[in-house]
Amino acid sequence: MHLVNFREYGVDDDGPTPDVQTNNNVIVPRSLIDLSPNEFDFLRDQVDPLLEDGNYGIYSYKETVNIIQNFESDTN
Repeated sequence: MHLVNFREYGVDDDGPTPDVQTNNNVIVPRSLIDLSPNEFDFLRDQVDPLLEDGNYGIYSYKETVNIIQNFESDTN
């Protein structure tokens, strides 16, 4: 019986090394949402983007969207 070491599965130390890409430029477009300084401070205090929510950040994202939607409904 042959045991597989999953930490090394697919690794070929004697194989060719991949080409290093140094032109990985990412352009992030400017947001259309313009928060006031008070709104931004409130959002920053309510949502920790580094918190592990157990769902790949989906809960944190949804919480952020809800807060921003509440900002918009408060101004209308």
